[in-house]
Amino acid sequence: MLELRDTGLLRQAALIGGNWLPATDRASVAVTDPATGALLGEVPDCSAAETDAAIAAADAAWPDWRAR
Repeated sequence: MLELRDTGLLRQAALIGGNWLPATDRASVAVTDPATGALLGEVPDCSAAETDAAIAAADAAWPDWRAR
């Protein structure tokens, strides 16, 4: 797996509504280096419900973001 001096820089979660969250069922997808096949990390295998939540959070944040 990828090694970092500051492990807080690698988030293996989905950012939804300002919170880092795993997939509800804790399922994940491996991310590998295509050149070597080495495991770099894992990302949540988000469900349709989590995708909908991310879209709703982005939509709610848009007016404030647009005003900036």
